[in-house]
Amino acid sequence: MKRLAIGLLLDPASPTGAIHPENVFLRWASTQPRLKLMGVMIPAPSSPAPRVRHALARHSLRGLLALEARVFKLPPALHRITARNARVAPLECVHTVALATEAGAGEPEELERLRALKLDWLLCVDPAISAARRCQLAPYAQATAWGLLRLCGARTEEPCAPGFWEVAQRAEVTRFAVTRMPANDNLGTQASGALEKVLVAGGFATRFHLLLNQLSWYAHAYQGLQSVLTQAGTQAPRSAPTALPDCGPPRGIPGQRAQLRYLKTLGDTLGRKLRDKYWRQNSYRWGVAWQNTGWQNLRMHRAQRIPNPPGRFLADPFLVREQQQSICFVEDYDYGLKRAVISAYALTSESALRIGPVITEDFHLSFPFPFRYQSRLYLCPESASQQQIRVYECVRFPHEWRLHKVLMSNVRAADSMLFPHEGRWWLLTNLDRAGVGDFGSELHLFYADQPLTQDWTPHPLNPVIVDPQRARNAGLLHADASLYRVSQQQGFDAYGKAAHLNRIIELSPTRYAEETLKTLTPDFFPNLKGTHHLHSDGHCSVFDFQY
Repeated sequence: MKRLAIGLLLDPASPTGAIHPENVFLRWASTQPRLKLMGVMIPAPSSPAPRVRHALARHSLRGLLALEARVFKLPPALHRITARNARVAPLECVHTVALATEAGAGEPEELERLRALKLDWLLCVDPAISAARRCQLAPYAQATAWGLLRLCGARTEEPCAPGFWEVAQRAEVTRFAVTRMPANDNLGTQASGALEKVLVAGGFATRFHLLLNQLSWYAHAYQGLQSVLTQAGTQAPRSAPTALPDCGPPRGIPGQRAQLRYLKTLGDTLGRKLRDKYWRQNSYRWGVAWQNTGWQNLRMHRAQRIPNPPGRFLADPFLVREQQQSICFVEDYDYGLKRAVISAYALTSESALRIGPVITEDFHLSFPFPFRYQSRLYLCPESASQQQIRVYECVRFPHEWRLHKVLMSNVRAADSMLFPHEGRWWLLTNLDRAGVGDFGSELHLFYADQPLTQDWTPHPLNPVIVDPQRARNAGLLHADASLYRVSQQQGFDAYGKAAHLNRIIELSPTRYAEETLKTLTPDFFPNLKGTHHLHSDGHCSVFDFQY
C-alpha cells in the first residue's frame, strides 16, 4: 500500500506557551507505517514586526498558559500535549520554506523545492494563522498532490488562540474543524482559498480553565486529523459540502484586557468550586424520582423521590417490568469508595423498597441498561474504567447477575444501549476517542445479527453525532413502533445540565437521523442544578436530577 508523504508546517510566532502540539503529531506519525514524514516546513514571518501592543498580548498569553500549567493538575492523557521533547523517528528531510510577505505571492524556486519532495499532504497543525497567511498558503497547497490540511476554530478565516474565547465567555461548546485547501494548479490563489472545505467538524463541552480547554481542543482536533490521514487511501477524501458555522464576528489573539477579564471569570469559577468542595461537602449529589405512569403522561413535578442512602447518591435509573412489578436498577455511588455499584429498588404507587446491590465490582459501574434476548434478561452497565463494554446475565431476578460477555475491549465507551430494530441488533454508545475523559461529545453506532457477539460492524457515518449538547445517551423509550433516544446536554463546567427527547427517524446500515422533540429542564423540583436521564417500562417512569 502506498505510503503517504507528509509535510508539517509550523509557525514560530504562535502563542502556544506551554503547549507543543506539533510533538503530538510527530509522536503519532512516527508509529504509522502508512505515513512518511518528509520534513518540517517553518515559514518566515509573513508581515513586518507586530505592534508593541500585539507583541505584549502574545507574550502575556504564553505566560498565562505557562502559569496554569504549574497551578492546575491535568489529566494524565493531556500531559502528552504539554511535553516539550518528543521521541520520534528521524525525519527523512528537514526543509525550510519562507512564505512571501504579500498575500497571493509565492517564490517559484521555493515552490519547485516543495514539489521536489512529492508530498501528498501539507499539514498546518497550528490554528493561530491570520487570514492573510491562509491566502499565502494556497500556492504551497498546489505544490502537493492532495493539498493542505489545517486545524482551525469556528470560522475558517478566523485566527484564534484555541479555546480562549469560549472559556472567557463561558460558552457551553468549544468547536474545532479539520479543513482541506485542495491542490489545483488551474485555480488562482484566491480561488484555492475560497475552496477550503471542511473534512471533520465537531465540538466538546468547554472546560473551566484555558489550558485544560486548549489541550482538549488539540486532543479532539488531532483525533479528527488522524482519522482523515488513516482513512485516506489512494485518493484524497471528499470535502463536506458546507463550511464551518458562523459563530459571530472574528475573534483573534486576545489582548491584555481580554486576558484580565478571563482571569476574573476564572477566579469566580474557582471560588464556586472551592465553596462547593469545602463548605458544601459532597455537593455533587444526584437523586432519582419515579411516577406510576407512562413517559408520555409523566408530570415530573408530581413524582416521588427515592431517598438517597447515607453517604451515597443514586442516578441513571432503568426499569424492568417483571411479574407486574417495576424494578428500578440504579447507579449507587459511594462517596467513601469514590465508585458505584448497581443496586435495585422495587417501586410501588406509595414507596420505593430498597433491595440493595445486585452487581458489585472493584471498579465503577453505572448506567445499567436492560434488554432481553431469547427470553433471557441482561444488563449492560457502563464500565469505562476497564475499557470494556460488558453484558451481565440475570441468574436470579433481581438479586443475582453474572458476567456473560465482553462485547468490546480496549475501547473507552460509556452509556451503551442495545436494542433490536428491523432484523438487526444495534449498539449506541459514547466513545472517548481523544482519550481525555470526554464521553459527552461523540455518539457512535454499531450493528450486528445478535447482541451477544464481539462482531459489531461500525456504522459508516461514525460518529453519527458530534455535539456535546445532544450526543451522550440518557435512556431509550418506545411508543407506537417508534424509538426515542434521550440525550444529555452539557453546560459550561456543568455535567448533565438538561436532557432532550429525540425521535429516531432513520436507522439503517447507511443512515442515521433523529429529531429533537422536547427539552427536559431542571425546574420540576426547587433548587435543582441539572437532569440527565429518563426511562420507562410503560407502567412506571423514572428520571434523575442534580441538587
